[in-house]
Amino acid sequence: MAEGAAPPPNMPAQPPLLHGDCVFDPDHPWDRVRGGIVTEREGVLRMWVPRVTAEEFRAGDPYEVRLVEYPGRLELNVLLGNVERRPLAIDPAPYYAIRSAALNILRDTEGRRLPLNQLLQRLGERPDLAQDLIERTLRMMIANGDTDAANSRAQGILYSLSDRMAGMFARIDYLATFADELLIKSRRVDLLIQHTGTVGSYREEMLRALLRQIVPRKYEVSTGFIEHCPRQLDILIWDASGYVPLFREGDVVVVPRSAVRAVIEVKTTLNTTALDEAMHILWDAFRVNLTAAPVFKGIFGYEPGYASDANLADRMKAFYRSVEPDGIIKHEHWYLFAGINMVCVPRSLFVRENYVVPDDPVVFPQPHLSTITSDWPGDSKTALFLGGLLSHLDMDAVPKSDAIRLFDPLLSTMAATDLGAIYEEPWTPRLSLSGMEAMRYPDGARTYLQRVQAFRQGEIVAADIPAGLAREEGNPEAPDQPAEGAEAPPPEGEA
Repeated sequence: MAEGAAPPPNMPAQPPLLHGDCVFDPDHPWDRVRGGIVTEREGVLRMWVPRVTAEEFRAGDPYEVRLVEYPGRLELNVLLGNVERRPLAIDPAPYYAIRSAALNILRDTEGRRLPLNQLLQRLGERPDLAQDLIERTLRMMIANGDTDAANSRAQGILYSLSDRMAGMFARIDYLATFADELLIKSRRVDLLIQHTGTVGSYREEMLRALLRQIVPRKYEVSTGFIEHCPRQLDILIWDASGYVPLFREGDVVVVPRSAVRAVIEVKTTLNTTALDEAMHILWDAFRVNLTAAPVFKGIFGYEPGYASDANLADRMKAFYRSVEPDGIIKHEHWYLFAGINMVCVPRSLFVRENYVVPDDPVVFPQPHLSTITSDWPGDSKTALFLGGLLSHLDMDAVPKSDAIRLFDPLLSTMAATDLGAIYEEPWTPRLSLSGMEAMRYPDGARTYLQRVQAFRQGEIVAADIPAGLAREEGNPEAPDQPAEGAEAPPPEGEA
């Protein structure tokens, strides 16, 4: 708040403004809401005011004004301000709840704009919202570029999405069309063909065709085999710029294991039989074959066979805790990122594997299953599945970051729910790559986890992942032996 200004009635107490605070003017007309950031230059606090004109501030730079000379009140923009550093904590949750409700109303309104009085009325009908914060929150949203307000003679103040936010919403709508395209074609073939095998093959090809539209040209999308693996995989995404297939006949290939970046099993109905079959195929193909940059392993179904994500996750856990029919070989993770990355049924089911880092530094990151939910209309699960796949491809940093940012608007609508640890007892990896032995120690495993995350976000390339993960001989801080239970696995096919 500017020096000397009195707080309005019922306004929560606000501490003095600090360098770096984002602010807005709560009194300016709706179609001219001012917002900015308090900065420090040559020992003087100043405020940047994006909507100020030269006519308003003729004395100097039209986009800057001394904080103490600002002709009005300023409040902290809780949607952008660094509220956590305040001696008196300001709870941002009520403001974000109002923001979310307002954006959802605009999202579902024709033209994504609404007369301000109607928006205020609809928000006022929500008993779960802090009514005394609604108008200030709507002004904050204008100040930070979420929304705009314009004066209309016919309807008064029209409140709408900003161009930036409208673009984000359009991008989310676009991402939802991936599932629409697949499901419409799937329904068409269902109406015309009753042969199960033919329908299944056609659905595999539909997903392959979609993937060919979005993966970089250096990769090919095929069906076939990985060298020395007898399992035919429904979808193989492999690096065709650096490798040649060992065999090719039409769309069927045999490729070196090091060329593979993603594999997907496709099922018409994802019931227990189909899920177990797909998980077994992927487990068998990759159980002791790790790479520095993890290979994406996914299962995609067209129709749900489970009532909920939790039911699906329970069945996946049961598989990982079980053994082969011989009663000896376990379906467990031998190494970090050994499991299925994502399982998706458009509009119905989504389960992904993630790692939770325990507080205890001597315990390894633990594999968990989780789901992602969104209140956005339409399907978001398919787009998230495709985004996860793209994040596993090795590309130069700039195009990788651009590809990942395509999905950022969608991620902003989502909330994660943990579905529990895969294993009941603390899990320990038993396998590491040569030159990356630190993966078999808790600290090294955490470093590897961070590097994989940086790779998936496009901050580093695959070749950078092993850096710092070689176990240094003579390091007094390194344990003499791997963690208990981290023995080397048996050769493939042996107990």
